[in-house]
Amino acid sequence: MALAVSIIIPAYNEETTIVQCIQKAKEGLQNAGVEGQILVADNNSTDRTKILAEQEGVEVLSVPVQGYGSACYGGLMAATGDILILGDADDTYDFRAIDRFIQKIEDGYDLVIGNRFAGTIEQGAMPFLHRYLGTPVLTFCCNMFFGTRIGDVNGGMRAIRRSVLKDIELRTIGMEFASEMIIQSAKSGLRITDVPCDLAKDRRATAPHLRTWRDGWRHLRFMLLLVPRWLFLSPGLFLTTFGSLGIVVQLLNDMQVVVTPTVGERHTVSMMLCIVLGWSILQMYQRLQDAMRIRQCMYDLDKSLLSSLGAILCSAVIFAYLLFSYTTGTVIVPLNDAARFDFAMIASTLFIIGFQNVFFSFFLSILAIRMRDKTTT
Repeated sequence: MALAVSIIIPAYNEETTIVQCIQKAKEGLQNAGVEGQILVADNNSTDRTKILAEQEGVEVLSVPVQGYGSACYGGLMAATGDILILGDADDTYDFRAIDRFIQKIEDGYDLVIGNRFAGTIEQGAMPFLHRYLGTPVLTFCCNMFFGTRIGDVNGGMRAIRRSVLKDIELRTIGMEFASEMIIQSAKSGLRITDVPCDLAKDRRATAPHLRTWRDGWRHLRFMLLLVPRWLFLSPGLFLTTFGSLGIVVQLLNDMQVVVTPTVGERHTVSMMLCIVLGWSILQMYQRLQDAMRIRQCMYDLDKSLLSSLGAILCSAVIFAYLLFSYTTGTVIVPLNDAARFDFAMIASTLFIIGFQNVFFSFFLSILAIRMRDKTTT
C-alpha cells in the first residue's frame, strides 16, 4: 500500500512562481504513484500568492508568525501525510523528482535532505559565496559538531517521516530552521541521509528572501549554542594548556634547569593571560553543567568554595615565600629575579582564578535558591 504524501510549500509573496511549483508538485505525486496532499503555507503574503494557490485547487494554510521557520513548522504540523516533503516556492527545486525522497523514507530513513552539490546547479542559481564558502562551512560544522554525514545542510527540499516529528523539538522561526531540523533529528538519533537534488535559477522578479551574511551567521550561531563543548570546552582547554606549558618552560629556563629560546617577562605575562582567559572559558562551560544541576537543586556551594580556597591559599603561600625571601635574604630554593617574577605571575594567576570561582559559585548558589523557591511554591 502506497504511503500518503504531503508536499508542503512555504510561501511569501511568490505569485510569479507558485503556480509552477504546484503544477510540478501534482506531477511529482502522479509520477511517484502515491496519494498526496499539496499544502501551501502562506506566510502573510501581500501579493496574489494565496489567491493563485487556491485557484489551483490546493490547500492553503495561513501562518501568522512571520519567518521561514514559522511557515515550515506550521505546514509540517498541519500536514496529514505519512511522508512530509518540504520545498521552496521560488521554483528552484523540481517537485517532479520527489520519488527519490519517498524511496529513501520507504528504505527506513527518517529525514532525507536534497544535496544540491550532488545534483546539477544551473548557472547563476547559487551565489558564489553560498556555493564555495557559506554552505560548505556550515555543512562541515554541522557534520563535525553533530556527527551527521550530509553534503548540504541548507538544501531547501527535504522529506521527513511524520511519525518522528514528536521526537524532535523545533523552535526557530527564521532561516536557521533548515539547520535546526537536521540538528535536532541527529540529537534524537534519527536516521538521516541525502539524495542528489537539482537547483534551478530563481524565477522570481523580486529579490531573494535569503540574506547571505545575516542568515549565515544565524545558522552558525544556532549551531554553536547547541554545542557548548566546542564553544567553551575546546578553546578553554587549549588556552589553559598552552599558557601552562608556556609558563613552565619559561620558569625552567629562568631557573636554568633547561635552556630554551626565551623572550623574558613579556612571555610570562602573555602565558598568564592565556591561562586566565582559558580558565574563565572553562568556568563558563562548568557553570553551564552546574546550571543543569541547579534545576535539580543539586548544586554544592561548599565544595566549589573549597576548591577556590585551595587556589587562593596556594597563591598566598607563593607570595609569602617571595616576600620573605626578598626581605630577609633567607631562601629555601634559590631564585634569580626572572624566576621570582615567574612565580609572582603564577601566584597572581591562581589568585585571580580562585576569586573568579568564588563569585561564580555564589552566583549559582543564588540561582539554586530561587529555583528551590519556584519548585516549592
